[in-house]
Amino acid sequence: MTKKTSIKFEIEHIDPLGQGVFKDEEDIYFISGTLPSEKGVANVDRFKKNIYFGHLEQESNLQEHSSKRVTPECPHFFSCNGCHFLHTSYENELTFKEKSLERMLQQYNKNTKGGPTTEIHVHSSSKRLGYRNRIQLHYDLNTKLIGFIGFDKRKITPVPDCKILMPKLEEKLKEIYKDNHWLSLVPRSSPKKGHVELIINSQGEVNLVFNGPYAHGGFTQVHRQMNTHLQKLVFEIFKYTEHKQVLDLFGGSGNLSKRLSPTPCIVIDNHQEGLLVEWDGHQRFVKSNLYSNKAPDFVKDHYKEDTFVILDPPRSGLKNLKDFLPETSKTISGFVYVSCNPQTFFRDIKTIRNNYVLKEIHLLDLFPSTYHFEVLGVLKPTE
Repeated sequence: MTKKTSIKFEIEHIDPLGQGVFKDEEDIYFISGTLPSEKGVANVDRFKKNIYFGHLEQESNLQEHSSKRVTPECPHFFSCNGCHFLHTSYENELTFKEKSLERMLQQYNKNTKGGPTTEIHVHSSSKRLGYRNRIQLHYDLNTKLIGFIGFDKRKITPVPDCKILMPKLEEKLKEIYKDNHWLSLVPRSSPKKGHVELIINSQGEVNLVFNGPYAHGGFTQVHRQMNTHLQKLVFEIFKYTEHKQVLDLFGGSGNLSKRLSPTPCIVIDNHQEGLLVEWDGHQRFVKSNLYSNKAPDFVKDHYKEDTFVILDPPRSGLKNLKDFLPETSKTISGFVYVSCNPQTFFRDIKTIRNNYVLKEIHLLDLFPSTYHFEVLGVLKPTE
């Protein structure tokens, strides 16, 4: 089979990754920067068997435009794959995201006795741009390039005018790009290829960390306004039931349980700064690797009657979720699962659907302009 470098397309629908999809005989194509019913020509970036991944290089390559298309506000949209929906309105972006979650929910419902509610509560962002407080850029000292990884997953795409950053971060980004100033900032001991994280700290200053772990200094949500909304939503769910304690699993800095005072909260996570077992107000922080073989028994030892559970794992989710829950579901008075990956969210809760019912599901747009979003599920023990 001959590899294609460009293809003609006619988009049928948008997939969960924000890509336009169409099929041609036995081949299937995923084209970024397109909308349903559009026709045109796209560059092919990657190829595997009969699956092609490509992107619309410029709007002039379209032969037929969707009525829902708008001019992207970011000059990097057609070369950068960081944002996925700036070629349409924010209302359309939310619709695509809701439909994506709705399809997954319907699939989950098929084999679930009783079935959860089909209503999805959508929480939109007041800002589509200018919201992000942290980014990670890749650099290459050999090519003197710094930016995001491009569509082909190999080359670095410079993004000096990125529009999703908070003003202070946007200003810092322009500063390091000017006259290649970033080259003088790379520590001498750094590798020729690596990454740098730009983050606004709690004092409102911009820090640059070269080749450190992601979210250096502790994980925080990248959208502060929507994070506050998420905290309030967890509190609203929490306050309608009597609880004697809170277990905040993968809780990091205690972000989601900090508003639940005065109820005692045990925040369990694999904290970076050594062994940490201490109280901070109503929160007690306990260091534990929740992906270890001993983790389920460790967590079970912390349950007591009327425990409210908050679960907020990384994108990989928690495959053995069932092993972390007590034998009797009556121990749990409330259960909230927060996820940035709806696929792993539904995969995990399938393992406990005989004992827990999905009562509510919320879509929180913590990542406007991209295909990513946060899911919050409220689960209740079966009667």
